[in-house]
Amino acid sequence: MHKASDGSMVKVERWQWVAEYPGETIFQFDDRDKTFHSIRELDLSKVVRFGMVTDGKKMIIDINPKEMQVFHYYLNFGEITNNKAKLTSRVYVFGYKHRGSSNANYFFILPDDKIVIKNNQNL
Repeated sequence: MHKASDGSMVKVERWQWVAEYPGETIFQFDDRDKTFHSIRELDLSKVVRFGMVTDGKKMIIDINPKEMQVFHYYLNFGEITNNKAKLTSRVYVFGYKHRGSSNANYFFILPDDKIVIKNNQNL
């Protein structure tokens, strides 16, 4: 568990994002001080590399902040049994949008760690 800025505890994700600025790297789950960082804390106009990392695996993309803006979110899948929702799988989604246009590149990390790359958000 890592501590968020509001004091709540957040469970570490299997895949986590990592953002690089010139001279600085920020991890979603920082093991140095056990803090959790929300993507809302990032200055997205200055990110030069962004991606996802897990045990020994990584998918990092170079970003030109003048032309591109990064994003990250989850697609959660589950089932409902006896009126209770249960998460059964999660897809990690990240990528970048081209500033001034509707063009974007989406990277989907599937539950089996396969990566699907598309130019739209339809998996």
